[in-house]
Amino acid sequence: MILNLATLLQSLVFSAGEIAAMIGVLFVAKLLVDLFTQVEYDEEIEGRSNLAVALHRAGFFAGIGIGLLATVSDASGHFWKSIALMFWDGANIAFMMLIAKFVLDQVIIPGVQNTREILDGNLSVAWVEFGGYIATGLIAYGAVSGEGGGLLSSYVFFVLGQVALVIVTVLFEKFTPFNLIKEIHEGNVSAGVMLCGILISLGVVLEASLSGPFVGWTTDIFSFVVYAGVGLVFLWAIYLAVDKLFLPNTTMTVEIQRDRNVGASALTATMMVVCSLVVAHAAL
Repeated sequence: MILNLATLLQSLVFSAGEIAAMIGVLFVAKLLVDLFTQVEYDEEIEGRSNLAVALHRAGFFAGIGIGLLATVSDASGHFWKSIALMFWDGANIAFMMLIAKFVLDQVIIPGVQNTREILDGNLSVAWVEFGGYIATGLIAYGAVSGEGGGLLSSYVFFVLGQVALVIVTVLFEKFTPFNLIKEIHEGNVSAGVMLCGILISLGVVLEASLSGPFVGWTTDIFSFVVYAGVGLVFLWAIYLAVDKLFLPNTTMTVEIQRDRNVGASALTATMMVVCSLVVAHAAL
């Protein structure tokens, strides 16, 4: 009993240290983002109660936290190693998030000034950025976790993950009967929630493909491409299935474009995320 209590106390102290380190990493990331963007995010949240800004920041911080879970699992049982790795990986993951922000701004939803739209309260753009950051955190988690490969492989597979997120957006934009990006730009929250779910779902699948030890460039890249391809097909199949089975008296096109029905998009997005978790679990 004494030994178990001592082990429990040690575990609690260890966990408290990791939580404190994670909060420290997130706070430093906050300060750096505020410094380089020159945007008064605190005032937007505290003074204007801007939900769009809050969603943007929540996704950014959650993405970093998800990525840092790799450090917690890799360094478990070695307190100072865990703390040092958390700050090192935190710096790299925060940098990945900044790259993801550029990709979201310039590639995934081009022609839209994301920061301006979010400051103006555009929840549609905020939901897309939220989903993009969560997906990036999942990809970062898979890229950073495991042994072998080093920092180079982490960044290579992170970049490949960003490419996959761009491709899935382009394909959904091409094969849906409406202009998804135009709807998001116009503040259609239903369209933003839909793309948010798509990005998170693909991130879940890609995380499963990246987790585990580095085997070799050819093997790992081939595995990633296969998972990405399967994920894209899977997401489109789920989209069609929900459209036919769970919304039998209407279509997603009508619900998103005409009715701007956030509930219908939330249902479809949730189904995608749940099914992607099943696919990822089966692949482990």
